[in-house]
Amino acid sequence: MPSYKYKNQVSTQLLATTDENIKEFNPKLVKLATIFNYGDNDLLVSINKPFSGDNSYLIIPSGVPLTWGDNEEVECNKLYFKTEEGETNFQVVGFESW
Repeated sequence: MPSYKYKNQVSTQLLATTDENIKEFNPKLVKLATIFNYGDNDLLVSINKPFSGDNSYLIIPSGVPLTWGDNEEVECNKLYFKTEEGETNFQVVGFESW
């Protein structure tokens, strides 16, 4: 029987616009697995902190999945997201607890 490190998968579909938005995960995601940009515009995401002038955010191009490895633990209470222009649909997959 396999032993799983992460359980309670969370999958949510979101829409990003040019306005900064926040998705709170309660309880927090103890592991982000994938953020997949399905839209036509680049997606900007910041994990656990609002956007600021220091450019410390991730840019996920259209049609590209950002995937963390099996042993990478990226905790996320809040996901901040937006686009530079237009809007884009994206999916977040993670796990709540193990």
